[in-house]
Amino acid sequence: MIGGVRVVDDSRYVFFDPRMQARWDAVTRAFEGERVRLVSAANGFKKFVVRVDGLKDGFLYELVDLDTHTASSLGEV
Repeated sequence: MIGGVRVVDDSRYVFFDPRMQARWDAVTRAFEGERVRLVSAANGFKKFVVRVDGLKDGFLYELVDLDTHTASSLGEV
């Protein structure tokens, strides 16, 4: 077990490892004001596939690479 999800009005991911939490926080900051849901993560948690939904982008899957500080659209949900 690496963490959990707290669901109230929005899902909040909480990781036990502070480094993993910092990486996830960086991902969510990239999509300020949008809901970000974890779909998948690469070993080491430096690449994530996330589902982003909100008024700005609609419903999209994004690949986030923390090594290159980029997010690439994978397509609509």
